[in-house]
Amino acid sequence: MKQLMYFAISLILVLSYASAQTETKEQSKDKTKIKEAVREQAQNQGAENQIQNKERIKEQNQEQKAVKNQVRNQESIREQQGNEVSKEARKINEAVKEQVQNVKEAAKDDIPNKGQVSGEAQKINEAVKEQVRTKEAVKEKIKTQNRNFIDKDGDGVCDNNADTKAQTKSKKGKAFGPGDGTGNKGIGPKDGTGFGATKGTAGTGSCDGTGPKGYRGGRK
Repeated sequence: MKQLMYFAISLILVLSYASAQTETKEQSKDKTKIKEAVREQAQNQGAENQIQNKERIKEQNQEQKAVKNQVRNQESIREQQGNEVSKEARKINEAVKEQVQNVKEAAKDDIPNKGQVSGEAQKINEAVKEQVRTKEAVKEKIKTQNRNFIDKDGDGVCDNNADTKAQTKSKKGKAFGPGDGTGNKGIGPKDGTGFGATKGTAGTGSCDGTGPKGYRGGRK
């Protein structure tokens, strides 16, 4: 009877050990699966982070490119405006030189006629003053354009409505067009951009005592 009890107890112990070993193997498999799942999730998260980083870097590069384009466009516009001012200044200087040379030639050809030379000199002085005013107006206009120029998207096109309004409200020129001293007063055309021409149309008649005297150019 005792042997039977010992056998039964031994059998129970063997079965319990076998069951414990089976559970341990299953738990080990579960742990392995969990580790693999965690590793796979970490890999997926790392790949997703890399994609997000690439997209973020791409957006930053695009923003930097847009800023660089905007800076280049503004520098190009300023350079172009500076060239326009230089061209206007050269034209004014050439016109002044030509007028001074004409006065000198007139003085050489007709020295006794001091009144005519004086009249020509006065016209030149008036023309020079007008050209200086025009030059200053050009500078002021460019300053206004630079202040109003806002390129928000870097495409080189002004995105500020104030600049458009400022251009459309440009006043007509108020300059005088000097006559040539030989007839009726000159009429200078308006160009609608705020800068009137300084040259009048040729008059008719003469100023040698046989016809009506020439007048100064008319207001535009």
